[in-house]
Amino acid sequence: MSSIDQTIEFYQNQGALLGIGSNQIVSFTNFQASVTGEAAVDDTNNDDQWDFGETATINGDSASLTATGTAAFGVTISVPPLVNLTINLSSPVPVGVFEVDGTQYVRYYNADGTDADPAALLDGLTNQVISALGPLLGPVQAIIGPIAAYVENNTLLNFDLNNADGMQFTCFTLGTLILTDCGERPIETLAVGDRVLTVDHGLQPIRWIGRRTLSPDELDRAANLVPVRIAAGALGSDLPRRTLTVSPQHRCLVRSTIAERMFGAREVLVAAKHLLDLPGVSLAPAPAPVTYLHLLFDRHELVCSNGLISESFYTGDQALTAVGQAARAEILALFPELASGLPTAARCPARTFLRGRVARKLVERSVRNQKPLVESPQLTGPERQRFKV
Repeated sequence: MSSIDQTIEFYQNQGALLGIGSNQIVSFTNFQASVTGEAAVDDTNNDDQWDFGETATINGDSASLTATGTAAFGVTISVPPLVNLTINLSSPVPVGVFEVDGTQYVRYYNADGTDADPAALLDGLTNQVISALGPLLGPVQAIIGPIAAYVENNTLLNFDLNNADGMQFTCFTLGTLILTDCGERPIETLAVGDRVLTVDHGLQPIRWIGRRTLSPDELDRAANLVPVRIAAGALGSDLPRRTLTVSPQHRCLVRSTIAERMFGAREVLVAAKHLLDLPGVSLAPAPAPVTYLHLLFDRHELVCSNGLISESFYTGDQALTAVGQAARAEILALFPELASGLPTAARCPARTFLRGRVARKLVERSVRNQKPLVESPQLTGPERQRFKV
């Protein structure tokens, strides 16, 4: 078990307490008491997330995570007969709700896990209102006052909260080319039993394939599941060889001297969402449904995906929860030892997982020093030589 230690910014709820459920509409003015604190979480499943049931403290005081979900920012301006309009931010903001000594707090955060700034969100909403009003801006302001102040005092938050661990998919999208004993094949054409070339253990049979399709509406409500697009060459020379799109939590292999200096390991695994500060890596909001696919082997493996080395499905507790009850039952039927929650070969990470803050620092140093995240390989063995990385 490891610990997550992070400085975070959060906001005291000075209105009615939030509970589990959707369409909870609360005035933004109830969340303007900003607090900065040191969060320490006993990360029992080593997934770099504060999950329900994990022990945590904020500034040394016991803290309990009570809900996660999203908050949609919106404001209505009604000035008859001039205007009657409602403006909403284009995407809901991920939030976490927790309690410290009986006081409820809300944290807003970005897709990469960093703090989201409510002031910046309000600025964005204000700009949308100004644009929507157009030539009516002057007459409306003459009645209701400055738009920025009106937005700050009248914005409503629509919370959609649950008490299930946040879905954390580590998976590929349709069209990803996986290197197999028959060459590269689109992932959607693979079947259980097909043999995939792995970095550490040569050709390995697929034991299970998971699949889930998310609609644009579902992705709007779950910003933590919006795919990440990694452009060709973004991580190194010809790496990946073609654009690779994966889930935000999907980990890619980083191999560099900077990683070795920082962590004592030349090869580490970094989630795609922590690569977003790298040129050529970006979120990929989808106008159409997105299908995620998982590949499970006897152990956590590294495979070749569009020419880039990245991970197979990792059977941590959070991942097993995220795939749903039916899929979890299928996996436990194959690997009953996972039900115990104890360390097993299947739960042994192929490489060290880097957490959010240190992963982003690695990216920052690499960009600053103009060094690729994947340098020339220092691999041995005939199977590894087949990976052109």
